[in-house]
Amino acid sequence: MRTGLHNLTIHEARELINSRGISSRELTLAALSRIREVEGRVRSFVTVTGETAMEQALKADEAIARGEAAPLTGIPMQLK
Repeated sequence: MRTGLHNLTIHEARELINSRGISSRELTLAALSRIREVEGRVRSFVTVTGETAMEQALKADEAIARGEAAPLTGIPMQLK
């Protein structure tokens, strides 16, 4: 996994996913890794659904491969 992916803008992430520079799974792993790294200090999540996120990232990668991606397909998100 590349470092610094958690710093990408949505537009940068979309461009990398579209160009197959990264996958949704790779981007999601980076987001989950960053959460694990800082959550003990920032305490911003009630629940982290990492397994579900990875399942959804796999489905997103499959949709992208079929050319069925919406603008935010494959971009991890967090709800507060």
